[in-house]
Amino acid sequence: PVDQELPVATPVRGRLPLTEREFEVARAVAAGLVNKEIAARFDISEHTVSTHLRRIFTKLGVDTRAEMVGKVSPFLASVAAPAGAQARTG
Repeated sequence: PVDQELPVATPVRGRLPLTEREFEVARAVAAGLVNKEIAARFDISEHTVSTHLRRIFTKLGVDTRAEMVGKVSPFLASVAAPAGAQARTG
């Protein structure tokens, strides 16, 4: 759901080579949101979400959402999805 709380960034987040918006998108993916939900949350198009993800993948040297979450998760206080939620791709 779009209104679920996202993981909180820890102070070391600044070490990632991501813009603030890219980091927000990465946090949303880590929380289990799909592109449509991310677009709604940030009031941007799904195409823009896809563009952010492509840039994040390039900057982090990854090919999948799971790999991206693995690289970003050390910089989040928590990446666990809410109880009952399952990680999704999209």
